[in-house]
Amino acid sequence: MEHLLKSRGNRFNDGVFRGLSGVYVGDDGVNVTFLKLVYEHTSGETIEVMHGVEIGNVEEFEFSYPEEYVTSLEWTCGVHLTLRRLIFRTSNGRTSRAFGNDQGVFPEIPVLVESNRDEAPAVVGFRGRYDHHGIIELKAYFGPPPPKKLREIGGLGGEEWDDGKHEHVKTIHIGRGASGLTMLQVDYKDGTTLVQGDRHGMVTLSEDTFEIPYETDHLVTVEVYRNKVGREDECISALRFKTRNGLVSEMYGVASGEMHSLTGHKIVGFFGRSGVKSLHSIGVRVSYPPIPEFQGEWVEVHQIGEIPVPRCSHAMAVVGKKIYSFGSELPSGQSGDNDMLVFDYGTFKWSRSPARGDVPELSLLGSGLVAIGSTLYVFGGQDGSGMHRRDFHSFDTTRSEWTQLPTNEIGPRSFHSMAAIGKKVFVFGGVSTTGLQKTLYVYETDSKVWSELPSPGYSFPEREGAGLHVVGGKLWVLYGFNGGMLDDVHTFDPDQQMWTQVETSGEKPCPRRGFASAVVTGNRILMFGGQSATEPDNVVGGTFCLNTETLKWEEIDMFNGWSGPTPRAWCASTSFSSAGGIDGMLVFGGKLQTSALCNGLFYYEVVGCSN
Repeated sequence: MEHLLKSRGNRFNDGVFRGLSGVYVGDDGVNVTFLKLVYEHTSGETIEVMHGVEIGNVEEFEFSYPEEYVTSLEWTCGVHLTLRRLIFRTSNGRTSRAFGNDQGVFPEIPVLVESNRDEAPAVVGFRGRYDHHGIIELKAYFGPPPPKKLREIGGLGGEEWDDGKHEHVKTIHIGRGASGLTMLQVDYKDGTTLVQGDRHGMVTLSEDTFEIPYETDHLVTVEVYRNKVGREDECISALRFKTRNGLVSEMYGVASGEMHSLTGHKIVGFFGRSGVKSLHSIGVRVSYPPIPEFQGEWVEVHQIGEIPVPRCSHAMAVVGKKIYSFGSELPSGQSGDNDMLVFDYGTFKWSRSPARGDVPELSLLGSGLVAIGSTLYVFGGQDGSGMHRRDFHSFDTTRSEWTQLPTNEIGPRSFHSMAAIGKKVFVFGGVSTTGLQKTLYVYETDSKVWSELPSPGYSFPEREGAGLHVVGGKLWVLYGFNGGMLDDVHTFDPDQQMWTQVETSGEKPCPRRGFASAVVTGNRILMFGGQSATEPDNVVGGTFCLNTETLKWEEIDMFNGWSGPTPRAWCASTSFSSAGGIDGMLVFGGKLQTSALCNGLFYYEVVGCSN
């Protein structure tokens, strides 16, 4: 059904916002015809967008954002592939009426859209399709819920106070008295602005200060001790604070009475009650992990025709709308082949390209494959006897013809990395008869000459199973294996002939090799799966994105429904633009955690960035 829906109507993509604060739905009693969606932008502005055709009655689904927010939706697609019924659900357990045909239709295809991640339960954006009848398809982005208050601990004496929500907690001032805590004052940081909170209560004996390195750490827990301490009303007898990175304050006050823990992803504000000589109660506001700047979704691609048998350690490249794959390790007992496999993304059909010319003699695994125009270049690999090869061929995709090319300078290797800039082919690293390599070679396709390029002028481990990509005219080397798994990133500038080690931050993938990777949107490198340790079955999943401008990593596959393919390593991957010019990454085959090989084809489609 997904492929049928994608071929119809007009596509819309609102992207990702801080929150969804309003929903208006139009229907004509048969179909859902119209949507007006109200979003809260990260700047605080309110953004309204409309989709579909305004036919029939338009009705608001009311909910009290930000205290209440939409968590899921369910829609029914009728036999004519239009939205016949639409229902929303909220964090308070409320359900909207059934917009569209509230009697149900038969036959029908129900679709449930909900998050699969506890810290990202809130709908924060929509995408889909519509035509002249109304809405055809509706999908959601999910993100963290709005900041919320955690329950207040303590008594009801004194006067109520509330510092509100801020970006960071910077400094906490605590006043002590003879029988408990008497004052709390918090300094916050909002952007570059220091916000000094009010003093709640007063100091009677002494004052303490707890500093939080807010630029690299944040407050996650407040331990609260409450006791009547000879009074009629409960008061706060002691507090202790903890940060995400393990920084723990001293115990301020006397730890007597009941202890309660206020814990959240990030504490961003305080509220409570205080009198002249007592701190009566305390509560906190918490925020949740930010929405990733980069958004996408995994789709399993339908395959027909001569579908290749399960495999790993193969290579893949794209020419136009056709995907080419060469070389592989096959399941035990199956002999490899030297065929060029072709997948037509327009028809979803696999075939084997006719073999003409200087056809490679051997089946190889761990080869490299790149495309320059309509020509593919295949270098190296390991043969069935375990020998590393330096076979080098081009394959003309317009004529299905192989040509053997010279290898006068470069030695044998396998599990190396390849990339192309203009009419130049680059080969980096790998493993050869003398061990792991860190050399970088370039092949000039016009002159048919190989050259070795300068090595880094700093400590740089040899490696195999690394990523090699071109961004901004530079080669980017990511991760790999040199006896242990690596997680470093380096660039090479071909014009300056200079290597640079790059320091990255954010949600970094664990050290790994044999992962899928590709460049999308011109400046981002995607990474999926891989082998995380030397044991064959220690295979990982997870989809990550490195912004090559900010040098920040994000884990990106868990905020939008299905989290992607099962963990796998040594799969083939390439950048690819699907129908409509949408960037993404194709991943084919690989070795699973069970050591079984697979032949699934998956596409990670870029669908938006946060607003």
